[in-house]
Amino acid sequence: MNINDPIRMLLVEDDPDSLEAMINMSQRRGLVVTRAFSGEEAVDLFNLKDYDIVVTDIRLPGLSGVEVLRHVRNQHPLFPVILITGYDSLDSAIQAVRLSAQDYIIKPLDQIEDLVAPVQRAVSAHRLFLENRRITDELKRYRVQQDALMRSIKDFVFIFDKDGRFFEQQQTAFSTRQRYCRHHREIHCE
Repeated sequence: MNINDPIRMLLVEDDPDSLEAMINMSQRRGLVVTRAFSGEEAVDLFNLKDYDIVVTDIRLPGLSGVEVLRHVRNQHPLFPVILITGYDSLDSAIQAVRLSAQDYIIKPLDQIEDLVAPVQRAVSAHRLFLENRRITDELKRYRVQQDALMRSIKDFVFIFDKDGRFFEQQQTAFSTRQRYCRHHREIHCE
């Protein structure tokens, strides 16, 4: 996955008119949208395919959007989910915050940015997090390899010229309590 890849969104909405309007908004901005009409269908699709974000209405037939969010959190605790509702409910907002929804959007959506901007922000942040974690894991592997390599090498003296460039190396006969100080170009006993 590249940070600039198109966003793959699972959009869950039981109202066909709202669903089509949101799909059109999203696709005009380059998002790849998979639709689901119920919470159960969303869970099935989420389990089968690879998405970057789930955007779900709270009120759905069967499983609610909050239950979809809970299912996603159980499988992937940091996966981005945005909840949408046609009414301003404090209880729903509290549930969304407790389950770490990335955003909470109230319908009707007046502009394309009301939907697309929060989706882009959430996916961008998640992709950066994943890339950071990948790089951190890679650095840890390199450090382990470097440490193993350094432990396997016998003691050497590295000689540098006056400009600090590597000049020569010699195997040492020093005890482990002696070390070469490259900054002062001399041997120190500890």
